[in-house]
Amino acid sequence: FTLEFDSRAGDANLQLNTANTLYANAKGQTFNVTLFQYYISNIKLKREDGTYFEDPMSTDGSKGFYLIRETEPGSEEIVLTDVPAGQYTEVTFTIGVDGNQINQGAQTGALDPANMMFWSWNSGWIFVAFEGTSPQSTETGNAIVYHTGGYKSDPANANLVNNLRTKTLAFGETAQVEKGREATGHILFDVAK
Repeated sequence: FTLEFDSRAGDANLQLNTANTLYANAKGQTFNVTLFQYYISNIKLKREDGTYFEDPMSTDGSKGFYLIRETEPGSEEIVLTDVPAGQYTEVTFTIGVDGNQINQGAQTGALDPANMMFWSWNSGWIFVAFEGTSPQSTETGNAIVYHTGGYKSDPANANLVNNLRTKTLAFGETAQVEKGREATGHILFDVAK
């Protein structure tokens, strides 16, 4: 079963580092994008009978965590293997990394700190990294930088916020998985939102 993550900006396919094409947010502020990447984890496929296939995850980050990078088209396809034959109706996944599910120590695969998606100052993963420029930005070079992370919340500490987001999406039609036939789910990720 392949999940394809397709980055968009409104109705347009997202293009990085465009000089002439600017996108607009809901407030009409224009921007372009120089970096866009995010983590997907905790993938579950729901069958018609209500049971689930859960993508195996490892505590060292080597399985079940995926880094989607707009600069690497191959990373936008998550291929789930050993999915049992059946009719699947929906997918559930998490945007981000639940730190409670992984060991403290050296991480591998998508969670390797060498992927530049780890805050050393805060000891945590960046769930979504969005960078670009905007004429409305007052920062040097009109820069905009939006990095989101954090999986714990504490009412006594306003800096601790759980930014994990779990999404469940129903397939438009039942996805059939059987020997010799692969199914694909196409997911649009709109940066303008």
